[in-house]
Amino acid sequence: ADQGLVLGITSVLVKKRRKARMMSLISHLSRIRSALLLEAELDLQLTRDDFPSAILAYRRCHCAVQSLPPFSCLAGLRERMRTGKSLIKRRLREKLGLLCRTFNRRDLLSVLHTYRMLEEDGLLGADLKEAYMNAVVQIVHEALVDAVLGSRRTQLDTDTGVNGADLPRGGPEEEERLSRLRVRELCELLTSERYAGCVLRILSQMSRLLLSYHRVQQHFERLHTQLEKNLQNKIDADGDHAKLLDAKLADAKLADTKLADAKQGLVLDDDDSGSDEGMRFDILGALLRLGRRSSGSVSTQPVPHRDTTANYVSTLRLNSKVLWQYVQAKTAVVVNTSSMDTANLPVEDFLEVLACTERFLSVGELLTDSREEHSMSLRGAIKLKSTEYFQRFHSQSFERLRLLMESETWRRLPLPDLRVGDVMKLSVRVDPLLALDKHQLLDKLKQGHDLFRTKTTNNGDANADADADA
Repeated sequence: ADQGLVLGITSVLVKKRRKARMMSLISHLSRIRSALLLEAELDLQLTRDDFPSAILAYRRCHCAVQSLPPFSCLAGLRERMRTGKSLIKRRLREKLGLLCRTFNRRDLLSVLHTYRMLEEDGLLGADLKEAYMNAVVQIVHEALVDAVLGSRRTQLDTDTGVNGADLPRGGPEEEERLSRLRVRELCELLTSERYAGCVLRILSQMSRLLLSYHRVQQHFERLHTQLEKNLQNKIDADGDHAKLLDAKLADAKLADTKLADAKQGLVLDDDDSGSDEGMRFDILGALLRLGRRSSGSVSTQPVPHRDTTANYVSTLRLNSKVLWQYVQAKTAVVVNTSSMDTANLPVEDFLEVLACTERFLSVGELLTDSREEHSMSLRGAIKLKSTEYFQRFHSQSFERLRLLMESETWRRLPLPDLRVGDVMKLSVRVDPLLALDKHQLLDKLKQGHDLFRTKTTNNGDANADADADA
């Protein structure tokens, strides 16, 4: 009997222990399943660019990490859930990169709200600066790669007689190889035929980039102005409330004085009643004075986020000058490419580049609130290139004229006497944009007009730019 009792007790204990182990295993599996669902939800919200929901999912993931069992097989899951914030910030930088190319107020508000939820408001200005500078490099690099590839395709068409659709299979490999080259290396491969189209494409996209930054800056300036206006309205309203309280307090004092004068001419049966009335008016006056002091203290409190917006405005204003200098430096690298052959770059195209560069400088100075001395980088580059080009142009022209005159046979012909009025006026097509000042050019740019889309963007550059815009 004792042995059977021992066996029964042992069997019950074994079953209880097995049940406890099963319950523990089920609990662990349930927590792992919840963690996997939270990770999937975080990835889904990041794919949708729903940053507030992604931040909430990240916070739940961070809490779920603490409850995961210490299994070595869950180390990767645990690490991914801990790095959810870095995933959000990486996706946020991609969003900023898109915002640089095309300004969207709703996207900007979404990004601003996300930085607030991450409690990293102070990093938005630095991240915006980095995103715009990265966009400058991307614009220059993409334009150079497309120009070099276009010249390679043109050369292939000339040599083999095939069209662009019949390029050899090495095309994607060639594009990938060029994409790994640096800007200065690509400039050495840029041909004279593609020079004008490449420079004008860069100027066009840089102007849109500066316009996007200007709109971001204007958004924060309007937001800060509105907060300042709301604060001033609140101060004025509190001042009116204080005046009303002063008037009520004066009325209470006047009533208290009249009651005291009336009590001096009357003999009251109960002496305490007068003291109660006077105490009532004294309490009313004290309450009014307390309300006035509390109202004055509220008016001095700052509006939430006003200091943050002021920091944004000052940071963006300072970074606009830095961005303008960076845009000029990168554009000047393309302008100062290797020596060109004037036979492959007509003088009309180069004059168009000069006009568009001056137009770009005027618009850029307005967008970044810069003076002319802040644009010496690009002005010096285009002046140096103009000197080099026209010296080469005149030298080659004189050489061609000399060869022509030496190789031809000339004889004198009788010509009638001509007056100035007999010479027909030379009609030249004038670009209507030349008649506009810089403020009108900026208005055109804000309306969506491309100030740099001219006939010189040929040989495939215009098509490539249109495809990129689409």
